[in-house]
Amino acid sequence: MQEFEIMKQAGLTVYQSKAYLTLKTQPGLTPIEVAHRSGVPQAKIYEILYTLEKLGLAKKYLNKERATEIDKKINEFLTEMRSHRITLKAFGKGRIKQVWSTNGVSLTSLMDKRIKQLERAKLRVARYESLTSS
Repeated sequence: MQEFEIMKQAGLTVYQSKAYLTLKTQPGLTPIEVAHRSGVPQAKIYEILYTLEKLGLAKKYLNKERATEIDKKINEFLTEMRSHRITLKAFGKGRIKQVWSTNGVSLTSLMDKRIKQLERAKLRVARYESLTSS
């Protein structure tokens, strides 16, 4: 409790203090794990961790095993999304022109955007891994 009071006097918020203390006792957690274990809302955790990093109280790194796991999951998801997109296109060539429509945007379009987002995320992970391994 004393540490918590010191951090409060140093200007840290309650959420920043909780996240810091969680990382101090349990290093190597993902942001979501920090949120769950510290009681910081998930919607706030990235902002809190970024602030702690700027203050020099926390450091982010990418564990090679996690990077490989993330890469594998992204690849599996991309393969699945591409497969669904092909199915949707084939289905659309029949009697039905559009499978779904949201504000004039077809499901195929949305899937294309999601695939591009995931590919960009995969590149960011790879870039970050290359920066942290040097």
